[in-house]
Order: sequence, then C-alpha cells, then structure tokens
Amino acid sequence: MTYQVADGHNNAAGYADIDPQPASDGIQTPRRSYTASGVYDDGRQYIVLRWNVLTDTELTTVLTAFGLADAITNEVTVSVPGEFNRTFVDKNGTAVRPHSPELGYRDWYNDIEIRVIDLEDTA
Repeated sequence: MTYQVADGHNNAAGYADIDPQPASDGIQTPRRSYTASGVYDDGRQYIVLRWNVLTDTELTTVLTAFGLADAITNEVTVSVPGEFNRTFVDKNGTAVRPHSPELGYRDWYNDIEIRVIDLEDTA
C-alpha cells in the first residue's frame, strides 16, 4: 500500500498518493505508562511523515497535498501504517506545516517532517 492524503475529515474517497512517498515509524502516542496492572498508552495519537531530501518542486507538491501551502494546519484524512502490524489504516487528523526548511547546498530541502496530530478513526 501507499501513503495517501485527502483534504478534510472523512474523505477517503478523495485520496491521492503522496508523491514522493514519505517514511515514518507508524502511529504513535506521546506517553507510555508502565504500572503494576499493565502498560497504557496515554495521549492523542500522531504520526510523523519524513522526507530526507526534497526538491523545491517536490516540497511544494507535498505541502499542497496536505493543504499546507498557505496554512499552518489543515484537517486531513490519511491512509498510514497503523501502530503494531503496519497494515494501512484510515485516520482523520490535523496536518501541521513544518518549520521553514533551510535550502540545501544544491537547491534541495533536507529532513522535512509533517506531523499529523490528533488522529482519530474515520467515520
């Protein structure tokens, strides 16, 4: 499967492949608590999507796909690897624009990250 994104919540019908495809560690939670009665994940789920190197055109394409070309945040629906078995799941969330990246030595951007926070199951 491929990473996909659509503008707005509950919009799996509007999916488009993210191009170029990012890397990620899958869905995560901010805290994990260990107690005598078990292990608990605490906090709202999120995912960090990473690109090692993007050209100026690729960065513009990625930001536009997430609705972040002219905004700091945007509601999206994403298809991303889940927490444990790495099968792709549909989630609603809020995409957060990365800080202004530094232009690389040869006109590319390094280490770009888009966070999709407050992940919830789609309706």
